[in-house]
Amino acid sequence: MDAKKRNIIIGAGIGAVVLILAVIACFGIFRGFNAQQYVDVVLDQNLKGNVKAAVQTTKGLTEEQAKAQYEMTVDSFVKNIVVSGLTLSEDEQKQCVEISKKIFADMKYEVQEAEKVSDDEYKVPVKYQVSDVMVKLQALAQDEKTKVEEKVQKGEFRGSGEELEAQMQAEFAKNLPGMLEKAHETMEFGKEETFVLKVTKNEKGLYVLDGTQTNQFIAKIMGLTVNQD
Repeated sequence: MDAKKRNIIIGAGIGAVVLILAVIACFGIFRGFNAQQYVDVVLDQNLKGNVKAAVQTTKGLTEEQAKAQYEMTVDSFVKNIVVSGLTLSEDEQKQCVEISKKIFADMKYEVQEAEKVSDDEYKVPVKYQVSDVMVKLQALAQDEKTKVEEKVQKGEFRGSGEELEAQMQAEFAKNLPGMLEKAHETMEFGKEETFVLKVTKNEKGLYVLDGTQTNQFIAKIMGLTVNQD
């Protein structure tokens, strides 16, 4: 088997962030609109799972819908970022989801007072600290990849090309929840930074978060690489 076949990597794209946007931008109908409160509630709903506040402050949003949005956010992060390219068992997948919920809940941010630019736009600064959890996970994944390849060299995995690769992938997947847990337990945060989110009125007269910037904020706080141009 060549080096390309034996290469095990962990996903590092931002596919999950796109799904997060689809969830966040859908609800902007607030009773007595308050831009700071809106951003705070939406971020808490999707990162910390605080669905009750979202239901209490958003017209037409049920607790079931709010919870489904939160679950989609975490599930998409796990699928597109944590386990991208790997096939996990149902139990391994569930473990990664539960650990990711703890990671999300530990994100550090504080929504600041909104600035009203016009009747159709608000700017809402969010102070935050970048987590290095994904950096830690990448390092652990690289170590695990090396261990798996050493087992191949020792003959612990046997078979033809595809059979051997499947065994290696299964070994890596089996240990992924433990790697994610360790990354969470050891994660640290960078210095405080500020990101300004825009809340604008759409064609229906509803205030919603700016999609592109929301993508960027989620990616930045989680320590994912993202193009901000």
